[in-house]
Amino acid sequence: FVFFAPGAPIDGIIGIKRNPVDIDYKGFIFVFLAISLLISTITGNDFSIASLKVKDNPAIKWKGRFLIISFNLFAIGAFGDGFIPLTPVTLIIFRTFMLISSTTYYIGFILPKWMRKLLSLE
Repeated sequence: FVFFAPGAPIDGIIGIKRNPVDIDYKGFIFVFLAISLLISTITGNDFSIASLKVKDNPAIKWKGRFLIISFNLFAIGAFGDGFIPLTPVTLIIFRTFMLISSTTYYIGFILPKWMRKLLSLE
């Protein structure tokens, strides 16, 4: 639709750009964001809980702990960023949640050597 009617009013379908760092989502994108956030949070937590159930490898358990933190912080940050009207203060708060979640994703999926040393796994 966007390609065939470039002058069509699509602001009500996609969203409105409020400022360079924030978009007010509408219609289809709002529903897509909600469904994808719900699915990724549920499957991510399921994956993390399965990692916590591993008995013989403490590194996998630590990965599961970091991944649970990251999936839930991502859900909070994405929900706030996409569904709540943002002020400059709340924008900083929710983007900080996203920043912390990306760091814990990195630690949870990779578990770098410096973190293994901090956790006394090596």
